[in-house]
Amino acid sequence: ITSAHLLEYADKYVVLDSQGQELQAVMVKADAASDMAVLRAASLTSSPLIFSQDAASDKGTLEVAGYWHKTEETPRSTFFGFSNKPKFVAVIVPELKWTKALFDTFQEETGYVKLVTAMGRGGYGAPLVNRCGQLSGVIRSKPGATLKELWRAHTPVGATAVPLSRLESFLASLSISPLKADSPCLSVVEQQKLAEAAKQQEVEAAKKQAKEAEDAAKKAKADADKAKEDTQQERQAREDAEKEREEITT
Repeated sequence: ITSAHLLEYADKYVVLDSQGQELQAVMVKADAASDMAVLRAASLTSSPLIFSQDAASDKGTLEVAGYWHKTEETPRSTFFGFSNKPKFVAVIVPELKWTKALFDTFQEETGYVKLVTAMGRGGYGAPLVNRCGQLSGVIRSKPGATLKELWRAHTPVGATAVPLSRLESFLASLSISPLKADSPCLSVVEQQKLAEAAKQQEVEAAKKQAKEAEDAAKKAKADADKAKEDTQQERQAREDAEKEREEITT
């Protein structure tokens, strides 16, 4: 799943798997209004991103994967080639580059997430992930931007992301069910609180175990003292009986 505007004038679609192999793909559906498109490639073995349980928010770290320059990008030499199609081709890099993104607001009027980040045009269509590596959205261009405008060199300050709710609705219309995370992704603060609570539980459990051991030791000592006392009483009773027998004999 990626940005629809990237594929607007495409002659063919190629997907790279995790080993860098090029796979021919077909368009499943594109939606210009939401700037989302779904491609399907045969024999794709890469593991899909897991959808987060939580919408993008300011409670955790967000990152955008893609390829870009942190300074203003150099304009392409020509917009149209011999086939009258834009040469919008991704620059292949050995590894994905990541840039930080901060949650700004959820825009009720548009239904999109606004982010604070600095990225080049190579970030469009890239996944937005949370600190657990789960998908939280897909980066898109600002609503209303044309492909020709996006083709010019620019480094957007801020970005727009398609939220998970829209992604899931779009995929549901295609009878596609994404993988969902089993549990929510906790923020650093929440994780620290959870770790502290777990540590406190361990401390309480250790205290309880120590108290039980102490009580068991006390009980064992009391049982030993009672057994010793019973032994002494039994010995004394035998001595008294023997003495009484001797007196009767005498």
